[in-house]
Amino acid sequence: MAISNINAQAGMNRLMASSTPNPQVQNAKDLVHAVRAGDVTAAQQAYASIVKAAPEGATWPKDSAFADLGKALAKGDLAAAKTIVVEAVKAARGQGTDPVPMPAPAPAPAGGAVGSVLNVAA
Repeated sequence: MAISNINAQAGMNRLMASSTPNPQVQNAKDLVHAVRAGDVTAAQQAYASIVKAAPEGATWPKDSAFADLGKALAKGDLAAAKTIVVEAVKAARGQGTDPVPMPAPAPAPAGGAVGSVLNVAA
């Protein structure tokens, strides 16, 4: 049986694209880049930007990876920060040991489906 998905990637790209830049996404990218580059000061600044721009009332459990990352950066422990970031990136890509929950699909536009077609040939 052969399965092909026509235009699925194009549909996903449209769903993932946004005309409004998300500052938290950029802050996270800056954090990952700074940690990978070994720039503790830039990583600390990016982490602080994430915390500052968090929605009102947002909290992180004290034993979360994000909290541990903040502690490592506060101590200047780049090796620990790199380990945490690598594991977080793996988990986000679905390569970690714990499953990553997938976001709910966006609703189909009024008047039709998103545009993906699934062809199944036996």
